[in-house]
Amino acid sequence: MKKFTFLMLFAVMAIAANAVTVYYDNTNTKWAKVNAYAWNGTDLGALNSWPGAEMTAVDGHDGWFQIDVKDAVNVIFNNGSGAQTDDLTVDAAKPYYKNGGWADSFGGEAVPEETKYFLKHPFDGAGNWEWKEMTKQADGTYTLVANWNGVGANVNTKKNDGDAQWKEAGVIAGAPATTGVEVTYVYDPASGTLSIKAQEGGDDVVTPTDTKYFLKHPFNGTDWEWKEMTKQENGTYTLVANWNGVGANVHTQQNDEGAQWNPAELISGAPNATNVEVTYVYDPATGALNIVYTGEDIQITYYITGNAAFHTALGIEGEWNPALKVFENEVSFTAVAGTEYAFKFTDGSWTQTWGNSVVDAACGNVTTTTNDDGNIIFTLEADATVTITFDGKKACINKVDLSSALEEAVAGRVFAENGVLRAVLDQAALVEVFSLNGVLLDSQVSADYNVALGQGMYIVRINGKAQKVVLY
Repeated sequence: MKKFTFLMLFAVMAIAANAVTVYYDNTNTKWAKVNAYAWNGTDLGALNSWPGAEMTAVDGHDGWFQIDVKDAVNVIFNNGSGAQTDDLTVDAAKPYYKNGGWADSFGGEAVPEETKYFLKHPFDGAGNWEWKEMTKQADGTYTLVANWNGVGANVNTKKNDGDAQWKEAGVIAGAPATTGVEVTYVYDPASGTLSIKAQEGGDDVVTPTDTKYFLKHPFNGTDWEWKEMTKQENGTYTLVANWNGVGANVHTQQNDEGAQWNPAELISGAPNATNVEVTYVYDPATGALNIVYTGEDIQITYYITGNAAFHTALGIEGEWNPALKVFENEVSFTAVAGTEYAFKFTDGSWTQTWGNSVVDAACGNVTTTTNDDGNIIFTLEADATVTITFDGKKACINKVDLSSALEEAVAGRVFAENGVLRAVLDQAALVEVFSLNGVLLDSQVSADYNVALGQGMYIVRINGKAQKVVLY
């Protein structure tokens, strides 16, 4: 199985590669200020707060303004005082907006965005009204397949009620006599009429309505949102999205009332790394949510950071620096009794962090607590060697107490003498010498053990019992 390490540099390069600069022609609008409000992107900053960020005049092209909208999908140009364009879709191939359309250059032909039509209707049959986009047909009409519920509908070019056109149920031509029947809504922009075309099987054939399931998850890495799952032939519901190492809500509605929470550790099939595309699978029969992942179990680089005591124990300076200590498989250090150690795992920034919720008590013997920041916190009653492991989903924290004597091991003594570490025992035993960070330096079975070492502090373990020894 291949493993790859993704460094934060790659993420920065990817963002830069996706960045798009858009241009606006203010020649006709003559706005005193030109702003760009952008959304559906990552780390948009001021762009994502209305009225957005102010654009900059383009040298050599009078009336034109420009701005980098990063990886945003949508943008609205505005003057910050009420005048604005429609919701526009960013196109890297045609980033020049003029005369109500996009062009591929300053002098290129402007092509207006195609108008979209949306239908608002209680599609779930439970009285919850929502907007859905209609599909354009070859004859210029727009259609949408859904159930007929005996009520009217709104039609609009946007997903809002501000300019929505209400269609009374009684005047929608072709409506069947029975509710709960699957039909095709047909909207004709030329005449402004909404009609219904019955599906195959007859107008008045009642078709059972499938229950819809929605998954709530931070799909873009930060903001939690609901997305509808797709029903499969075996009765399960699926959704393709990124795995972010956290749990998810499942519900028949797009709200949290009665939603079923699925903790990350109970979602089977989750890959080792976060930000990996997976298929979420929900089985209504069992209520189980799992993940189908057929790719490689990618290993990413994690970081570990904490308070000053934690950094000192690891031999690094400072505290709470998310990208300072690279975490590879595990880390060990000597913990001093009575000292509070607080830490968390990160992705090298504060964008993704893993706190006390990932600690698995079943695989560790150190009791941890947390605070308002979600940090992992522990304080020991006796000096110990602490080993911490983390795989992106589960953290295990284990300790080995450092005894001051070997009464329960083999009678004898351990001491340092002229640059040599010695263990004089009553009988042969397994003697192991470790560095303070848990690296095994030497191992022998002997009754008179000795090994030459440099100055420093070491951990000597005999038959499972350990103590610290200082070599001067």
